[in-house]
Amino acid sequence: MSRLVDLANEWFQFWQQSGPGSDRNRRSAQLDAATRRHRTKKQLSMEPMEERVVLSTTPLASLTAASLEHAVPMEANVTSLSIQANQNSDISAEAFRFRKTPTLVTSVSGSGLRDGTATLTATLTTFNGTPLAGKNVRFQVRGRVVGRATTNDEGVAVLSNASLRGIRAGDYPGGVVATFAGDATQRRSSSRGRLTVSRFATSLSDVSASGEFGGNGTLTATLTTNGAPLAGQAVNFLLRGQNVGNATTNAQGVATLTNVSLAGLNTGVYANAITASFAGGVTYQRNAAGGPLAVNQAQATVSLGDLDQTYDGSAKSATVTTSPSGLAYTVSYLDADGTPVANPTAAGSYIVNASIANPNYIGVATGYLVIAKAQIGVDGLTANNKVYDGSTTATLNTGSLTLSGVVPGDDVTLNTAGATGTFASKGVGTGKTVTVAGLTLSGADAGNYVLVQPTTTADVTAATLTVNGLTANNKVYDGTTAATLNTGSLTLSGVVFGDDLTLNTGGATGTFASKGVGTGKTVTVAGLTLSGADAGNYLLVQPSTTADVTAATLTVSGITANNKGYDGTTAATLDTTNAALVGTVPGDQVALDTTNATGTFDSPDIGLDKVVTISGLTLNGADAGNYVLVEPTTTASIGVVTITGITASGKVYDGNTDATIDTTDAVLSGVGPGDDVTLDVSSVTASFETKDAGTGKIVIITGLSLTGADAGKYMLILPTITADITAATLTVSGITASDKVYDGSTDATIDTTNALLDGFVAGDDVELDVSDAVGNFDTKNAGTDKTVTISGLTLSGADAGNYVLASTTTTADITAATLTVSGVTANNKVYDGSTDATLDTTDALLVGFVAGDDVELDVSDAAGNFDTKDAGIGKTVTISGLTLSGADAGNYVLVQPTATADITAATLTVSGVTASGKVYDGSTDATIDTTNALLDGFVAGDDVELDVSGAVGNFDTKDAGTAKTVTILGLILSGADAGNYVLAPTTTTADVTAATLTVSGITAGSKVYDGSTDATLDTTNAQLVGFVAGDDVELDVSDAAGNFDTKDVGTDKTVVVTGLVLTGADLGNYILVPPAATADITAATLTVSGITASDKEYDGNTDATLDTTNASLVGFVAGDDVGLNVSGAVGVFDSPDIGDDKLVFITGLTLVGADSGNYTLTEPTTTASIL
Repeated sequence: MSRLVDLANEWFQFWQQSGPGSDRNRRSAQLDAATRRHRTKKQLSMEPMEERVVLSTTPLASLTAASLEHAVPMEANVTSLSIQANQNSDISAEAFRFRKTPTLVTSVSGSGLRDGTATLTATLTTFNGTPLAGKNVRFQVRGRVVGRATTNDEGVAVLSNASLRGIRAGDYPGGVVATFAGDATQRRSSSRGRLTVSRFATSLSDVSASGEFGGNGTLTATLTTNGAPLAGQAVNFLLRGQNVGNATTNAQGVATLTNVSLAGLNTGVYANAITASFAGGVTYQRNAAGGPLAVNQAQATVSLGDLDQTYDGSAKSATVTTSPSGLAYTVSYLDADGTPVANPTAAGSYIVNASIANPNYIGVATGYLVIAKAQIGVDGLTANNKVYDGSTTATLNTGSLTLSGVVPGDDVTLNTAGATGTFASKGVGTGKTVTVAGLTLSGADAGNYVLVQPTTTADVTAATLTVNGLTANNKVYDGTTAATLNTGSLTLSGVVFGDDLTLNTGGATGTFASKGVGTGKTVTVAGLTLSGADAGNYLLVQPSTTADVTAATLTVSGITANNKGYDGTTAATLDTTNAALVGTVPGDQVALDTTNATGTFDSPDIGLDKVVTISGLTLNGADAGNYVLVEPTTTASIGVVTITGITASGKVYDGNTDATIDTTDAVLSGVGPGDDVTLDVSSVTASFETKDAGTGKIVIITGLSLTGADAGKYMLILPTITADITAATLTVSGITASDKVYDGSTDATIDTTNALLDGFVAGDDVELDVSDAVGNFDTKNAGTDKTVTISGLTLSGADAGNYVLASTTTTADITAATLTVSGVTANNKVYDGSTDATLDTTDALLVGFVAGDDVELDVSDAAGNFDTKDAGIGKTVTISGLTLSGADAGNYVLVQPTATADITAATLTVSGVTASGKVYDGSTDATIDTTNALLDGFVAGDDVELDVSGAVGNFDTKDAGTAKTVTILGLILSGADAGNYVLAPTTTTADVTAATLTVSGITAGSKVYDGSTDATLDTTNAQLVGFVAGDDVELDVSDAAGNFDTKDVGTDKTVVVTGLVLTGADLGNYILVPPAATADITAATLTVSGITASDKEYDGNTDATLDTTNASLVGFVAGDDVGLNVSGAVGVFDSPDIGDDKLVFITGLTLVGADSGNYTLTEPTTTASIL
């Protein structure tokens, strides 16, 4: 018994965990496994019963209602299993509640504006109506999830601001789906509700039009929605009922239609002549409005011509032209005082006003008619010639002047008293124009004339100028006649005051009468010129002056004096072989005479380069008188000798000043001719000036002396020589270098802690400076005991300049560097149950190698493996098989990289799902059947199943059609391997048949019988009934026609409506049922003509005798069968009294014929007299 209880409890827990939606086969398999584990022979059967599940050792068919008396109520939450046994310790029947509590989603609805948002609501309760609070409800609009909301205490979930993007205005039954996914205690439930998407209201305002007569007009209207401009919408315009086109609204909602012809419309304002209409659509409501048309007067062009005329004694007028041509106009003239003038004649300016006299045009022109004064001339004028005086004044001869050009008979006289003459300019010239002024006119008609002042010609000749203040400079003879002038104080005589005149001295030259020396020599001048605006009015006389030419000084070169031994005198021996004059003018005849030349030292004392004065030189030749001679000087030595040819040898620094010299080539210089003087080098010694290293160092020589008979006459000057002391070489010990990892460079890290100097002179101040020391390996490559060269060592101390350092080296190791790899990627793959990964090594790159190294990555054996077989994003892929190659490969070791890639879910397909056809309802909702749904394409052995519990279908479009595609949504996968798969879109086909529409609101007007079945329809309120809200479908009544069932009179007669058609994008989804209406045909009224009454004598009664011979019916339909029966006609006077033309009433007339029922007869009257 206990085993069975354990078995039942284990199975119950599995059921609770897996849920009622789990696969039945899996539950059965689990139960079998549990039975084997608990080693019981009792087999539990498992069957669902309504909201309960029965576990029983007895087949379900044998269970009775009594056996279920211990069943747990449906709303209870069962967390454990209680099993009761009978007297035989055997379980005969057990029933218990373990399924989740059923839930209900109700009151699903939504509403909002087209292209805006909606508020969605739904109520969640238990199956018995208890609100469920705090539950998450998912909302879908037209198959698209738009959000989730949590239920309140009343179980109501409200989702605000749900997007209605892409959904047209309309009423969508089932357009909102609310779904509760269930939880640990409640079952999943879902329900649909109505979605209402409203169109926006619109308004048309400011409808108006304006334009000019005969031209084009501009029509405007403003379209708004809820007060906001509505842009990008088409507005249609009618002009006096005629369609003139469409215009699109701008950002301010204004539609403007231009270039609309106003032909045939006269000037004026036409009320409501413009109609603007907006057709609306799925988003906005239609609207229409009217407005005025203003036709303005067209602008005509008025042009005035012939406005400039000349006085000739006759009347003048302007010419007027219009555009358009031929328009009537008026013209008027005003004189300068504003007085109207009918026919302008006299010279003067007249205002001309011309105006259009046509009601459809406006146009004016204003101008001035100018009657210019007539020009008259003067004959017989002459002027006198003059010499330039700086003025333009001319003397006139007016004795013989006469007028020409006066209109015969006019009173005009020439006045010459104020006449003056003026040259065109003051300047010199022949035949210069003389302008006349001051001639005037007088007489009664003088105001109609303008006098053209005459001109004549005369000559102005140039005035003569002289120059004052000129001098010339004295000069030293230079062999030329050129003289230097002083022009700074020059002045002109004879210039007219105020004239623009300048004396130019830049080109002035002076010339002596001859080149020779002299005093008060005449200098003639040339090249003085005049400039300035008035220079052309003058002639310049060139001046002259005097100056002196003095003798030039000559010097002498080329004379030398000989050195000599000391002899106690100043006598010097000269050498005049190369004597030459300096400073003579080329070509002059002048020579130097050295015959009497003598030389004298400045003193008899011993000395080097002593001054020697030269005298006795003279000049001769034809031009000698133009020169004076300056006696020259030279230099020579008395008793001084110098030495050349002694050299000193260089040495390496050794800490002392000792120097070695060579006197083999020593030579004396400066010994006088014939003197016995010799150099003695036997005791010579030499030393450097300092011990320190250096180039070109001075070597001091001692121990040289002179010998020979004349040695006492001379003094020896010791020579100065130089030689080099080169720096001594020092070595360094004690420096070591550190090992490093290969980095592509030869840089080495060194340790100078124990560095020591070797080889310097004891006591010298010299030290080793290691602050800038650096080390470099012999090559960059990895290796052991590689040579490291040390550089940057320097010396310091007072004696550092005397030394140089020898090259210093040590040894160290370079170990191989580590490289990584980038750019190797693994390709994503579709789940296939293996870890194999495909690599892409196209962009594989080594990372970490030294730029320029010859090292490459060999990817030929590269392989990749995912970490697991399962689908996932960014899964790790391990890479192996990469190697290095190249000349520098030995300097590196390679770290194998990793990559990431995706294993995307494999695609499974579903078959066996079908959809049912439906009548068009404006939605894409489809009813599907998943009974035979099957999964295809999964890997054998994978744990994956198809869950169809949430499956829904949607047609591809809402529109009617056959074999329309239905997309299946809501299919999901379950099972341990479900994550490795995705479902391919599942589709099927079904039909959407067109919905039927009816029409309401069309009425027929009753009419008076007219013999036809024609009926007048009123379609103003015509409306389609039955279309889905938001659909673009409209009723076109433009061709609607009505016909009564018969032509005959009757009430509530059937009127058949034809010609109605559907329009709009959704018309194909509907079939229109033509409507019917009723109306009356009332009888037509007939009158009678041709009946007369006879006059009678007074008899005291009203009886009248009628004549119906010519009686006829008036007003019947041609062809109708209707006649007048006069057999019962009776006439009655209005009174029995005597009177003329008294009214006679006629009765008793009737209608006969097949169509008489369609008429009523108005009984006629006539007149007759009672005498």
